[in-house]
Amino acid sequence: MTDKTDRPRHVAGGSDRIFADPRRQIADFDFGAETAVVFDDMLGRSVPYYDEIQRMSAELVADFAADGTSIYDLGCSTCASFLNIERRLPPDVSVRYVGIDSSQEMLDIARGKLDEARVRHPYELRLGDLDKPLDIEHASVVMLVLTLQFVRPLHRERLIRTIHDGRPGTLMPSWGKQLSSDEIWKVVTYLRSLRPGA
Repeated sequence: MTDKTDRPRHVAGGSDRIFADPRRQIADFDFGAETAVVFDDMLGRSVPYYDEIQRMSAELVADFAADGTSIYDLGCSTCASFLNIERRLPPDVSVRYVGIDSSQEMLDIARGKLDEARVRHPYELRLGDLDKPLDIEHASVVMLVLTLQFVRPLHRERLIRTIHDGRPGTLMPSWGKQLSSDEIWKVVTYLRSLRPGA
C-alpha cells in the first residue's frame, strides 16, 4: 500500500552543481525542485560519513521497531532512511513508514524511490512543518536525522521536550529516564555539528 498522488514526478539522481557557479547574491537555502533532484548527491558529498550515519540509524531503528507500529522520519527528504531501514528490518516485523517533510518536491522524489524499490511495508508521506506541532501516532521509532538544525531555534525546545518526555500512549519511551539533560543537549549539539559549514 502506498500513498499515491497525481503530482508531477520529480526524478532524483542528478549531480549537485547548485553552487558551482558564482552568484551575485546567495538566497536562503531552498529545498525545492532544484535541490530535490540532486539532494542525494549533495548529502553524499557534503555530510561527512553520511552513509555511515544512514547505516547506523537503520540498525538502531531495526533494533527498536515494534511489530504493528509506525516508524516516523521527521524531515524525511527523499526517504533514503526508509530504504536503508527496509534492508535491515527483520522479515517478521510489520511496520508502517510515515515520512514528513516541508518540501513537496522532496516527497515526490521519495514516493518515486519507494515505489521503484518496491518497499514491502506500507508508507505515508506527509507535507508538514516541523516548526508546528505534529500528530505522531502509534510510533515505536521517531527519527530526526540531520534535521534539527533546520527547525527554528524557537521550536527546538518542544522537540527536545518530546525526546525527553516521550510520547504518552505510544511505544516511544521517555529518554529523560535514560539520558541526563546534559546528555540530551550533547546529542543536540552533535546533530548541529553535522550541519555543513558548522
